[in-house]
Amino acid sequence: MQDKFASDMASYGFKLDKTTDLSRVAKVYGTRKPGKVKLSRFYGTERVEDYSLLEHLLALPVDAYERNERKKKGLLVSTGDSLPVKFQEMLEENAELANLWRGSGKKNGDTSRSGYDMSLMHACVKHGITDIKELATILALRESGSVRGNGKGDDYIRQTVIKALGKSRW
Repeated sequence: MQDKFASDMASYGFKLDKTTDLSRVAKVYGTRKPGKVKLSRFYGTERVEDYSLLEHLLALPVDAYERNERKKKGLLVSTGDSLPVKFQEMLEENAELANLWRGSGKKNGDTSRSGYDMSLMHACVKHGITDIKELATILALRESGSVRGNGKGDDYIRQTVIKALGKSRW
């Protein structure tokens, strides 16, 4: 992946030196280092969001097997078969989150299915759910959401999760 990154950066006119470490060059807020609990955070006063970089990094394959699996499935973000336990517990304890899950309770803003989808994703991130697969699973399994209700698929899930992670403030 390091070579692919260097090649891609070269296509934009960047030259990387021998000490360049991909994990130090690009860090997506809300992600963790392997084996660590602490999430990366933004401590500046102004954040410049770069969705194209985030999308590019999420699309980079980890290895040949995963690349082939992604091609077969057409997924850049995978989903699980059941809701994360943490989210299920939050639904029982948090009325606002439960209302968004059901597609009710919004008094302003976009009240379409996709509007509720995005609001739910923002609320999940706000309450500490930042794992991409967990967010994608929640979105895919929302009974009254755009994925099930309007038949939107993998691209919609990927874009919605990316936007929610990019716009949410931790």
